[in-house]
Amino acid sequence: MTNKEIREEMMLQIEQLKTINILNRLGMHNKDEEQTKAGIKSRIEELYQQLLEEAV
Repeated sequence: MTNKEIREEMMLQIEQLKTINILNRLGMHNKDEEQTKAGIKSRIEELYQQLLEEAV
């Protein structure tokens, strides 16, 4: 993946987290919410590590 592609995917993942938070504020909870959030955060961390590795 290029840096641009990594950054784009990170932004998509962050948007998903924002969407989950908005739905929570509206009282629309998902039973798999915690697992979903953990998966998204894990993916963001992986992408961030890729960016760091490419910067070195």
